[in-house]
Amino acid sequence: MATRSSLDGKRLRIATKKLAVSGRLECDSAPTGWRELAEVSRMAARELGGIGSHDAWVGASQAADPARKNRGAYATPCVLADPMAGLLLGRRSGTPARILDPSAGGGGLLLAVLRRLAGSNADAARLVDAARRLYGVELDPVARELCCLQIWLACRGVEKIDSIATRILCDNAITRDWHADEPYDALIMNPPWESLRHAGTVDRDERLCTIERLRQSSRPLGRGLPPLFSCQGRGDRNLYKAFLELAPHLVGQGGSIVALVPGAWSSDLGTGPLRELYLSHMAVEQWTSFENRERNFPIDGRYKFGVLVARRASAGTRSFRALGMADKASCLTGPHVRVSKSMVARIGGASRLIPDLSSPREARLLSKFADGGSDFFVRGSAFGQVSYERELDLTEDRRRGKYRHVTSASRRTGPARWIGDDGQPLRPLVEGRMVGQYDFFEKSWLEGAGRTARWSYNNGHRLKDCEPQFLAPPVAGVRQRVAICDITSATNTRTVRASWLPPQWRCGNTAPVLIFEDEARALAALAVLNSMVFDWQARRIVAGLHLNRFYLEAMRWPSLGAVDIEVLACRAREILSLNQRFREAAPRLALAPAEVDHVEAHVEIESVVAGGFGLSRDDLKAIFDTSERDRRGFWRAFRSDPCAAMLAERFGRPEDSQASRRRASRGEALALES
Repeated sequence: MATRSSLDGKRLRIATKKLAVSGRLECDSAPTGWRELAEVSRMAARELGGIGSHDAWVGASQAADPARKNRGAYATPCVLADPMAGLLLGRRSGTPARILDPSAGGGGLLLAVLRRLAGSNADAARLVDAARRLYGVELDPVARELCCLQIWLACRGVEKIDSIATRILCDNAITRDWHADEPYDALIMNPPWESLRHAGTVDRDERLCTIERLRQSSRPLGRGLPPLFSCQGRGDRNLYKAFLELAPHLVGQGGSIVALVPGAWSSDLGTGPLRELYLSHMAVEQWTSFENRERNFPIDGRYKFGVLVARRASAGTRSFRALGMADKASCLTGPHVRVSKSMVARIGGASRLIPDLSSPREARLLSKFADGGSDFFVRGSAFGQVSYERELDLTEDRRRGKYRHVTSASRRTGPARWIGDDGQPLRPLVEGRMVGQYDFFEKSWLEGAGRTARWSYNNGHRLKDCEPQFLAPPVAGVRQRVAICDITSATNTRTVRASWLPPQWRCGNTAPVLIFEDEARALAALAVLNSMVFDWQARRIVAGLHLNRFYLEAMRWPSLGAVDIEVLACRAREILSLNQRFREAAPRLALAPAEVDHVEAHVEIESVVAGGFGLSRDDLKAIFDTSERDRRGFWRAFRSDPCAAMLAERFGRPEDSQASRRRASRGEALALES
């Protein structure tokens, strides 16, 4: 009888590993060792809890594996595996004869498919038939043995385990020669999420072989597809990208694919070629993007992953169902938003991003932004030619001596002036965390470095009381620049934070700059970027944690006239002038604070921006909705910012008659009606 102490993850892993090297899979019947381990697994399910024996056993095995996180190997829990199996099998007219998991792991997805195929209370013949439809490949020999064992247990031993083992192979799916295999009828997978840039996360030789294979595109396995591994795109070599490109090559025409992958598939610049592969050579049927808020995987709750459903079809994709910001597995079978391929091209920018949409109303409103606005970086908008630049790299340029730590400066000679030991004049280097809305010095550095550095809000402090972390020589010449905070999220209080910059100050890579042709356009753009209307658009497009250029490229400026630019520039100056630090750094531009109506300045900016996108009163009500149901709603801003709360109240009621008359008297076309 197994003791309680034998049920911990370490002992389960040792037992499985012994079986992996024992050769017992070649036996025709289950030996005593298998029966003992089967009994342990059943007891583990009871002792360890969870929602099923598979989750309990695999969870215990993975918990004993310290390298699991580095390998990006996260078993699919039953709560996700079961609906994924339903998506694979539920939309087909017949039962697929050969179903493959090319990254089988401990067998969770194949077990879910087995349960669907066999049904409840299945007899022996049905279990055997279901088991013989399952195929898998797994690189880790321990996980492969666990997969074989679990399928055998689920079949109640009626299918011989050596027969199961002939279909569940221990191999590297990326380097494997698949040409001898017949196309599979269906494929389901949760491939590893690991980046191959990290040495030591897998066997060194296997890692090198995998990297070498990905460098060499080869003839496609499937007719009509691009060469295999020619769509890996820019950036890191991630294993999930390799598996996603391999999958269409392994299924025949009409074959189904259901894949659980990082959310980056739908939103990263480097995955653009993969999106194009699926949209052009597959019929994408559904994309459901999740936040890990239910802790389906033992990683950060903000981490995004998604379930992709597609089918091999030479005609490509016309439209598909999409849902963003899901949290519960039940969302996989719930309502989605119908998105056409042409809509992705219209609202997703040059890299064809798939925005996180949660309702048809969001899709219609985002389409209004795309149709009513103008391209961000294309000359011809009211903002002229806009350039994007990262001025200093906080890693490489420090080695090159292009900036220095504030503690290495000789002395401070003025409110925002230092001089080095060599007599070189120095100015504050702006980092992303220093950039607030209309504030170029929102925080001061206290101590520490990197992620552990401590900062404090400057609030009403003057420049002489503010402390940067780094200093750099002043910029030569004058350029009209706006800094943006690169580090962000769609669920932050605000996604876009932008500020005017003192002419001589430089910015680090966490505070990229937008460069404009003249001062008026720069100030008007600052007003647009900090508006809640523009931010609503950004929150549907920015899926990662950085406001990268390709996200901006997918956004639109409002279509504005010369009078609108003048009004926005004036209002931006007014709001900037409320900040003591701006008045010190730019006395030529600053106004007296008493001349500024803070709320009315913001109201007019929002009105002009909304008019530039052609938004209606109902659209504004949706944008300024105070409900907390939407994770990307502005309710955090309404809670913390009295001005934002006033804007929500103002745009949720009939338009203020005095403001309306004032706009009409200027002849501005800022109508908020349809």
